[in-house]
Amino acid sequence: MSLSKYVMAVALAIATSFVAQAGFINLGVNITPSGVCGDGSRVTGYTPMQYFQWTPADGLSGIGGSPPGNGVGGTPRISNDG
Repeated sequence: MSLSKYVMAVALAIATSFVAQAGFINLGVNITPSGVCGDGSRVTGYTPMQYFQWTPADGLSGIGGSPPGNGVGGTPRISNDG
């Protein structure tokens, strides 16, 4: 796991204050988280195929788009209030 993915995973674990006990959530292979809203209830990122959002209720949901690479796409972000 790259350092940036590790840092984001740790941030996700810390930010999940709505959960009784925070913990590490493995989103899977080739998943790159890039944003977490203020209360930790939503994460955005990308896979090699598309952008995604993650919520505790719905899990990983594809939201389309062109992920970064080869001069196209960009990095998905999320506002503090989700």
